[in-house]
Amino acid sequence: MYARQTLPGPSMADPKVDRAQYQADCLAGRRFPAVNDAVMLARCQKTWRLREWMEIFKRYHLSSMKDGANRAARFRRAWGELEDIAPDALTRRMIAPWFQQLGRERGPLVANDVLKELKFVFNKMIEWGWHEGHNPTVGMRKFPGGKPRTRFIHYNELPAVMDSIAEEPRPFQLIFLLSLVVGCRPVEARELRWSDVKF
Repeated sequence: MYARQTLPGPSMADPKVDRAQYQADCLAGRRFPAVNDAVMLARCQKTWRLREWMEIFKRYHLSSMKDGANRAARFRRAWGELEDIAPDALTRRMIAPWFQQLGRERGPLVANDVLKELKFVFNKMIEWGWHEGHNPTVGMRKFPGGKPRTRFIHYNELPAVMDSIAEEPRPFQLIFLLSLVVGCRPVEARELRWSDVKF
């Protein structure tokens, strides 16, 4: 049976027990500094780039979401050169060409999703008190929405589709069959739990 991939939560290294591990975790974005550790807080604010912000966002927010692993993976693949930029230095002038290139290479829907995620990361950091500037993604225009699907599997195509599904590993067979029967999206079929099923 398919096991849902889970993300790690924040590091729990005790600064009084293992100071070196605590400092390494803070600087890598695996945790926030302790509330009373002003020195480490200042170091993180000075050195964190978007890479560390995304790690914090992943561990403190996405790790508790059902589709968190998928969202983190999609975002990580699209990051590109932005991950080395300090959040305070990021401007719309820098985001715009990255967004356009992402739309050309990965498609407009993926680019729109990633831009929405980047906007959410900034909003969370502002909410958590770690970013005092503005959100540079606010007001950016997305690519026009994609066309709705008009192609469906016809009855006479089902035997070939079923033969093709039978060649896949068992977990994928179940996902494809469930998607065919119920009409759900693959990610919904993959993350389905018995508690979600109502007969």
